[in-house]
Amino acid sequence: MKRFILYYFIAFTLLSCGNPQSRFRLTGEFEHLQQGEFYLYSPENGLTSFDTIKIINGNFDYQTEIDNSDDYATLHLLYPNFTEQVIFAKNGTHVQIKGDARKLSETEVTGTEENKLLTNFRKQHLNSSPNELMKAAAAFIKEKPESPVSRFLFQKYILDAVHIDTILLQDTYKILSTHQPKSTQILKWQSVITAKTQKLTTNTFGQLSFIDTKRDTTTFDDCKGKPVLLTVWASWLGSSYHNYQTKKLWTQYQDSIQILSISLDLSANDLNEEIKRNDIRWPIYCSFEGWNDVLLEKIVLKEIPYALLFDKEHNLVVSGNNISEDITPVLKKLIHIEEP
Repeated sequence: MKRFILYYFIAFTLLSCGNPQSRFRLTGEFEHLQQGEFYLYSPENGLTSFDTIKIINGNFDYQTEIDNSDDYATLHLLYPNFTEQVIFAKNGTHVQIKGDARKLSETEVTGTEENKLLTNFRKQHLNSSPNELMKAAAAFIKEKPESPVSRFLFQKYILDAVHIDTILLQDTYKILSTHQPKSTQILKWQSVITAKTQKLTTNTFGQLSFIDTKRDTTTFDDCKGKPVLLTVWASWLGSSYHNYQTKKLWTQYQDSIQILSISLDLSANDLNEEIKRNDIRWPIYCSFEGWNDVLLEKIVLKEIPYALLFDKEHNLVVSGNNISEDITPVLKKLIHIEEP
């Protein structure tokens, strides 16, 4: 009788804990990191919550159920220095991470072929330029079009690139959609790609009126013959530094360019406070509809603050979220400012 009760207790315990073979396991070993916490999340599928992983004596052992059971889920492991490690996870697999807290870019991720492939790609291109990474990602996709790694590389280095290569974008997307026709993620990208491959000009915004602090209105038609810098921001999302960078350009080059802003603020009070706080003097448009503004569908924004630079013919030449790095160097070339 006692033996029967013992067997019953063991069986009940195993059942209540679940079958380890049906779970995803992630283990790690890090030098120069005794105690700490990592955070694990999935931007699209895989995990339903933001999980905390505790590191004890440089090691951790984490297990969970992956929601996306039919395919690999893309997880992001957030380090204490806010850099991220991408991991491909699937129930029934065990992924190992081995690294040095002082050299996180050289971390090894093994356990499945997909994680080995991404580790090798990352290590081979540690010092590559964005253009080199874009070409390398395209080459990988052509070689392994059915891999989940190809989806990740496509989004990171081709779809989200600051400087879009339209032909490369369309070609690599066609390869992915052909070889992974059931991927909902790839299907969702179709509308984004359609918008990005359409030629964006200032005509996209029609006769939209931008109003300055003197209540004077400006349209894109009023800016003929000048490059136009269009910035998109909201006071509720830390845009002060973005507007500070914009003001520097306005102060230096206001006679050579036109600066306009689209605010996603939801109230006139918030907008006016931001204008006063950062001494914004260039014209602004705000519908007070936030992310529901119909203009955002034309611009295809994923984040704010953001900036778009149009040339004198008002064709989009560059865009990005860092004005000093993404916009200023191109702007200087447009208005023929020589670097010192």
